[in-house]
Amino acid sequence: MKIQVIQQNKHKYPIAAMCRILGVSGSTYYYQARPKNSEAALEQAVVKRIS
Repeated sequence: MKIQVIQQNKHKYPIAAMCRILGVSGSTYYYQARPKNSEAALEQAVVKRIS
């Protein structure tokens, strides 16, 4: 929920300030905000490389 608030307001306020106010670490925000398909793409690349 806090991550969504930050994402919705990142064009209005600095991300670092919102993280600090909401009690979210910057690394947590950026981890949660990353594209989800990157994990799947990485996994596919590893499987392809192993095969």
